[in-house]
Amino acid sequence: MFEKAAVYRFIGNIERFRAEILKIHKKIYTSWHLAKYYRELGWYYTERRVFDLANALYTASLQYVNTEIAKNELQYIAQQEKREVKYSTQEEAMNIFEDYNIEKNFDNSPTVSKSTVR
Repeated sequence: MFEKAAVYRFIGNIERFRAEILKIHKKIYTSWHLAKYYRELGWYYTERRVFDLANALYTASLQYVNTEIAKNELQYIAQQEKREVKYSTQEEAMNIFEDYNIEKNFDNSPTVSKSTVR
C-alpha cells in the first residue's frame, strides 16, 4: 500500500497520495509501519507547509524507528521556519494530532480474514 501511495507522490498528485496513505492506518500492526505512516504524512504536510503538524509527525515517527530521514526532515522544517531543530514533546504531538484528526495508535495484532485461514 505504501508503494501504491508512492506512485501518486512521484507523479505529483499529492492529494491522492494523502488519501492512499490515510487508508494504510487501519492495516498497521507494527511500530515500523506506524513510523513510516507518520513519515509519509509528515512529507505531505511539509509540502502543504503545515509545519507544526509535520514536525509532530516526524518526531512521533522517531519514537518508533530512529531514522536519518525523519531527522533530516525535521532539519528542513527548522530551516523553512528559520529556527533551530525542535522535537515535539509527546503532549504537544498528541494535541496537534487531535487538532488535525491524525490517528495515534495502531493494532499490534495482524488482521486475518477467514478466507486466508486454512
